[in-house]
Amino acid sequence: MSDEIFSIRLSEKGFGYLKRLRGYALYLTIVAFLISISITVYYAPNVKDFFNTGNGGTAKQELELYAFLIYAVFFVVLFPLQSYYFYQFSATLKKSISKLNEDGFSQSMRWLVMYAIVCIITYTVNLLQFLVVLYLEHF
Repeated sequence: MSDEIFSIRLSEKGFGYLKRLRGYALYLTIVAFLISISITVYYAPNVKDFFNTGNGGTAKQELELYAFLIYAVFFVVLFPLQSYYFYQFSATLKKSISKLNEDGFSQSMRWLVMYAIVCIITYTVNLLQFLVVLYLEHF
């Protein structure tokens, strides 16, 4: 069953915006993957050094380090995933509108919902990381 909410009519200018959105989303996805790979390549060889407790750090510093490592793992996984969902949304939306395909349009909305869910998780992890650091710095 489908409900008609609205008819989509796009001018050439509007379709041009969709093309640009897809290009920006592709760029964002590529950059997100490169950032994640760079972080992994930079930190992965040194992970065992992070857990070396003989460095004279305080318990707060070690807890802050653990929080950072957990945050980094979430970031490396979720950031590219978030960007990928956004790219899939924009690509599917462009295709479905150009072919007047309502199933494709529904699929693009599914990608948008997945993007929103990952954004919520990412923002929550960012907030928790900030709160942990704030707590450790001031209490």
